[in-house]
Amino acid sequence: KTNYENYLQCCASKNFASEMVSASPFVSLDHAITIARDIFLHELDVSCWVEALSSRDCFDQYLKDATETTLQELLEWGSKYEEKFGYRFVTFPYQKTSTEIIIELKMRFKNNQLVELDIASKEEINIVETKLAGFYDLSHQNTGLAEDNLSGEITETRGNLRENTSLGTNVARRNKATHS
Repeated sequence: KTNYENYLQCCASKNFASEMVSASPFVSLDHAITIARDIFLHELDVSCWVEALSSRDCFDQYLKDATETTLQELLEWGSKYEEKFGYRFVTFPYQKTSTEIIIELKMRFKNNQLVELDIASKEEINIVETKLAGFYDLSHQNTGLAEDNLSGEITETRGNLRENTSLGTNVARRNKATHS
């Protein structure tokens, strides 16, 4: 897979994937996550968020402990949610039961469009970060080195997140400029 395809698997926004390719290579996983957050939350417009949210299919992750009744309720409320907001319900599902997901879905269904888009976009970026981490080979963690599968380089994985973000608000552009 190309880097673009990998980034598109992390977030279904084509603009997100293109921006990540432009900003790469990254010096560490923390750096990639910092740039991804900046791109997603500050550089993409609402249509890109909706593109990402509309393509996210989290229900498989919600169903690990679902009973038939819970499954039916998730599908019913998921359809209501998508009809109301225009995109799929997205939550960071890890370590949540299907019952907790239904409760959250029903609570968030009461939100207005702006509030819910803000919440959903933050949930999406949490999922994106987790997927980004999945592309990094952490098998060399003891040595402090890991292969950065997104840029094909061997990089330091114990980078200080503050170090990566202290250069200014647009770290992606500075990183791109230094690697051109």
